[in-house]
Amino acid sequence: MQILCYDIGENIGGYFWAKDFYEDSQSWPGVWLRSNLAEIFYVNTNYFNREFDFINSILVHELQHMINFNVKTVQHEINSETWYNEMLSMMAEDIISPLIGVLPANSGHPIQLRIPYFLSSYYDNGVAEWSNDYSGKYAFGAYLLRNYGGAELLKKILANNTAGIKSISAALNEISNGMSFGQAQLRYGEALVYSGSQIPQGVMTFDKTVSNTIDGFTYTAQKFNIWNDFSQKGPTVFGINQTMNMRPHSLTVHSDPAWKNVTGNFSVTLERPSNANIVMFLMVK
Repeated sequence: MQILCYDIGENIGGYFWAKDFYEDSQSWPGVWLRSNLAEIFYVNTNYFNREFDFINSILVHELQHMINFNVKTVQHEINSETWYNEMLSMMAEDIISPLIGVLPANSGHPIQLRIPYFLSSYYDNGVAEWSNDYSGKYAFGAYLLRNYGGAELLKKILANNTAGIKSISAALNEISNGMSFGQAQLRYGEALVYSGSQIPQGVMTFDKTVSNTIDGFTYTAQKFNIWNDFSQKGPTVFGINQTMNMRPHSLTVHSDPAWKNVTGNFSVTLERPSNANIVMFLMVK
């Protein structure tokens, strides 16, 4: 395995390119691409002196892409969708980066790098689509790690012979019989509400530490409190009368000032959305 360090330019930490696994004549028929004929990562030298933790996380990130290519494309002849592949790379960063010195409190760790932006913009994109939304994909992966098996889940996702939603469903079903991507996504909203001391028993949350020991190495997904640990205190919350253009597999959180600091009994009347594809939950914190 090789690492090529060079001045890539701004805003690119590094990358893996599958063309390097092929001869020049084999790479992308009809398009000439120069192959380095190697298992190789490309890393931006601009970040070495000022953001070395970030570079270490990038190497973990790109290693997952290389493994993903070998398992999914080479072995099983399937292509991984971008949202799925990027999510898996950031899940790998989450649990492997601490083993090489990039702790969850470090600026190069995805918790610090991704979650603040996610909290302010989570509603813009669906989980199973790609629009350069690294933060949103990391957050969903972080949710899966902390609530559905930790590193063991990631291992099962990478090892199976499917990709995308099917791959996640297959791995979840191995962890918990009958569990699927859709069922996990239905409870994702709980993680955007419950953190800190007021976590009802059994709810989904980012505020849970999960550790697994696999082949002698212990991998930990560290808990974090979305209402306390970042400058953005919790997710953007909309009013109950605000309408949103929702993407497939997306969610929004709504509340009303009249619901806060209420004592005694009171009733809330909710109107079912006209779109049957939208599911609504009432959560009490």
